[in-house]
Amino acid sequence: MEQLIGEIVHLIESPGTPRPTDGPPTVDATDHRLWCELTRRHVLATLQHWVSVLTEKSQEKSEAGELSVIVTHFQKLFHVPSRAGVIPRMSEVCSKLEEISNVMQSIKDLLGLEPRAPSAAVMKKLSSLTETFQRVDGYDRVEKKLEQYEEFIPAFQGLVTKLLSVLGVSSLDDIIPSVEELVSIHRRDDVNSDND
Repeated sequence: MEQLIGEIVHLIESPGTPRPTDGPPTVDATDHRLWCELTRRHVLATLQHWVSVLTEKSQEKSEAGELSVIVTHFQKLFHVPSRAGVIPRMSEVCSKLEEISNVMQSIKDLLGLEPRAPSAAVMKKLSSLTETFQRVDGYDRVEKKLEQYEEFIPAFQGLVTKLLSVLGVSSLDDIIPSVEELVSIHRRDDVNSDND
């Protein structure tokens, strides 16, 4: 056991060995202090420091692996062919995201929505406005048709009144038969005049 402890103390005291910054002075493995309390605390502190360093290195390696996975995923999502293009694309994405966020806030203001309103509320409000606009647009088309009818109806009414008077009939239903009879008489007269 004494040999093991001596080897551990010797290893801890080797040049270039990482140690805690607040450790005691170097210990000679052959010295009587090998078993003393101060040496034991120094050895334990150094071993704890090593465990801590190894844990950090392990976490750093694990985090580096995770970061590599994240960067690779970002490259695939945003079509970045090389790692050198990741940072510029991230800046571009952030810029676009901020631009979209500003546009969304402006739209919320224009629609009279709260700044924290979700995008679903914006879409619902826009949908409602679109439906209203389409109805108003439909009303505008109906109004234009009515204006056209207002121009057409008096002219049509005048024509019908003259036809009723010239044909000597009293209803719209009598106009067509009277016109057909006149056409028929005219054809007979044309046929008779061609025969003479």
